[in-house]
Amino acid sequence: MDPRDPTLTPEPDLTEAAPPPVWRARLARLGAVLWVAVCAWALYGLHKEWSGFHLSDLDDALARIGPRHLAMALGFTALSYAANAGLTLLAERWIGHPLRHPWRDAWISYLSSAFSMNAGGTVLGGGSIRLRFAVSQDLTVPQVGKIMMFGGLAGWAGHLFLCGALLTFAAPPFDWLPVGFAKSIGAVLMAVPLVAILIGTRWKDRGWPSPALALLTLLVAVIDWLGAGLAMWSLFPGGMPMNAASFVAVVVIAQAVAAFTHVPGGVGVLELTITKALGATIAAPVLAGALVTYRLLYYLLPFFIAILMLGVRELRLRQEALQKGGKLMMRGWSLVAPRLASLMALGGGFMLLLSANTPIEPVRREGIADWVPLPFVEGSHFMSSLAGALLILLARGLQRRVQAAWWLTVVLMAAAIPFSLVKGFDWEEAVLLTVMLCFLLPFRSYFHRHAPLWTQRFTFGWWLMLMSLVGVAIWLGFFSARHVPYERHLWWEFTMDGDVPRFMRAAVGAGCVFILIGIAQALRPGRPRTIEPTDSETIDRLVHESDHTYAALAYLGDKEFTVSKHGRSALMHADQSRSRIVMGDPLGDSDAADDLLWRFVEQAQNEGRRPVFYQISVSEMPRLVDMGFKLFKLGEEARVPLSNFTIEGGSGKKLRKARSRFQRDGLTFEMWPPAKVAEELPTLRAISDAWLGEHKAGEKGFSLGRFDDDYIKRFSCAIVRDAEGKVIAFTNIWETTDKSELSVDLMRTLPEGHGVMEAVFIELMLWGREQGYQYFNLGMAPLSGLSTHALAPLWHRLAAGIFHRGESFYNFQGLRTFKDKFDPEWQPRYIAVPSAWSLPPALLDATALIGGGLRKTLAKN
Repeated sequence: MDPRDPTLTPEPDLTEAAPPPVWRARLARLGAVLWVAVCAWALYGLHKEWSGFHLSDLDDALARIGPRHLAMALGFTALSYAANAGLTLLAERWIGHPLRHPWRDAWISYLSSAFSMNAGGTVLGGGSIRLRFAVSQDLTVPQVGKIMMFGGLAGWAGHLFLCGALLTFAAPPFDWLPVGFAKSIGAVLMAVPLVAILIGTRWKDRGWPSPALALLTLLVAVIDWLGAGLAMWSLFPGGMPMNAASFVAVVVIAQAVAAFTHVPGGVGVLELTITKALGATIAAPVLAGALVTYRLLYYLLPFFIAILMLGVRELRLRQEALQKGGKLMMRGWSLVAPRLASLMALGGGFMLLLSANTPIEPVRREGIADWVPLPFVEGSHFMSSLAGALLILLARGLQRRVQAAWWLTVVLMAAAIPFSLVKGFDWEEAVLLTVMLCFLLPFRSYFHRHAPLWTQRFTFGWWLMLMSLVGVAIWLGFFSARHVPYERHLWWEFTMDGDVPRFMRAAVGAGCVFILIGIAQALRPGRPRTIEPTDSETIDRLVHESDHTYAALAYLGDKEFTVSKHGRSALMHADQSRSRIVMGDPLGDSDAADDLLWRFVEQAQNEGRRPVFYQISVSEMPRLVDMGFKLFKLGEEARVPLSNFTIEGGSGKKLRKARSRFQRDGLTFEMWPPAKVAEELPTLRAISDAWLGEHKAGEKGFSLGRFDDDYIKRFSCAIVRDAEGKVIAFTNIWETTDKSELSVDLMRTLPEGHGVMEAVFIELMLWGREQGYQYFNLGMAPLSGLSTHALAPLWHRLAAGIFHRGESFYNFQGLRTFKDKFDPEWQPRYIAVPSAWSLPPALLDATALIGGGLRKTLAKN
């Protein structure tokens, strides 16, 4: 019997679960391969479509886009992003969240949208941006999930309605698209969101938006997509073969196709779709110039502004923290800095590769020829390409907070600034690199890990992303040189006009950097399994310093420990099948656990293990999100504030009744100190064995205690005597040294002691209040507090369904109802896994680890 998990588990054994099928990991990799393949296919298609004109034609087309057209495009871009931010405000209104700071919330929405539009689906997407600001917005994680789901559905509803309206009233004049068919399709598309709104009027009690809110949301979403289409329409200075509405229809449909492929930013897919649709009616150079400008204005410019705004905000927080001496805001930047630095390294490296693979502008070439010797131009060009490749590779080290990665990034960026000026007077490139360098320099202290750069192999997803960036850069070089036939002597041609030879040498240099690093990582021998010796004194100190009672699980003897370099924090964990599972938050100083967490994850992955964090709190979420983990809610933990606990008044009627019944039956409550517990171990063991025999159960472990002599005698125990003085029940007590929390572990009774534990809880809470304890921890109610709303994440709906319908094999609702008697504060607890596909095997392994083996756990249930 246990207050945190009342189900029974069989005798533990050494049986391990079979490794999960490999098809799950392969399917996840296949998804990443597919979007890379789609991007490559799109770029190849663009290469064929745009191969008929020279760069001079493209320059002429770009020159025709005047300031007025740029201003109109920027205005429509601002309108689109403003409407997108408006969807967030409407989503907050839908969930009932007060709009105290609408401008701040709109700004956060802009940041998230800018990141998602350019890096959605990668480790640098915008989902974590919303999580980062959730606390400042007084939003819970489920609420953030609802807002993101609402925005996504609203966006697609607006897209359907706008496409339908444009096809119905202004269908593009294509030979392959009959007007009657376009109008029919358009009418259906318009009807879909309207029918959904109509159906929602009957489901108000299920949380659907009201008709007024739904219609307003639909209008705002339409404005979002309309602004995106008109922004591109503004970039065509000449006459158009169709009206603006028909053109916007083509653009909006192309954006939907790009979004459907999940390619970050729709790179290549958007351009190819529009080129295929309009290539027969608009000259290729004009179309290419408008598409390149649109990519810069609608995607990259807002993305760059978002990075700058985020960096400036964090700089202000740092300044305020330094002035006030506060650590909280400094920690906020420490969580953002690695991701932002990684983005800057990727962006700066990619920019250098693109610049190295494209020709020097004729005007700048003439100026360079008069002032810079040819060997300096050639050397700077080649070194710039190498610097770009190395910066891209160092992005992973920056995300891991490796100090050597920071130093190398600073050196490479500093060196790339003169390289950019000497190789072609690319002053814009030099300015951007200078800005990035200025952002990196003040924050060296946050890149504090002394791990070697290549201790951790790049993941498959990272290699795909890096290869995609290099592939795009090399493709651009071949595209620029498509009119120059290949000849072997080009490799050794050094002239001021030799753009193609310079590109060839730069591409080979960058490629060699990637190949050498790839070979080095592939040939690096795997590290053998190393078990760190446990320093019992350090673990004792960290347990006593902890303000969470579950730290006492360190004394079970079934866990290993990974301790930080200076012994300020530690992780307790155990292996089950392929999973290495951490129990709870880090012990000790959480601020000192950054390097510890990375070291643990890297060591687990090097040994072929799946790192899993079990029952973590909200405070650890941002750090794990930055490390690339996916979080899923396990349930909620009940903590009773003892300063307010009372059994008096109407609210305490049921508790008074339970206590009175306890006293009428002649039962008495006692507290035994550890010395007394050690003397009475035979008595307590007899009760424990009788309880296990009655329930045909075995001991548990990992997240739950078990009866072990060395373990039990460490703690005080609460015992119950019957009217004759016989001990009929006991529970060992977990206490924190600073009296921040009090809890119980094992609860064992003789058959005649059934039903006494509710009164024991009452007595313990009253005792704890007198002793000055702040909280009584009743443990977690699994799968409770998860939403069943149609817009909730799939995991929430599945888990909530089990919670409500799984009483035949687990007392989910009964456990929650029992704990609700004490009027606790409910706090969410999560499991963090490397990917969504890892969740099922991780849960299976955690269940087996707690129950003592998967086979008997399943047999019991």
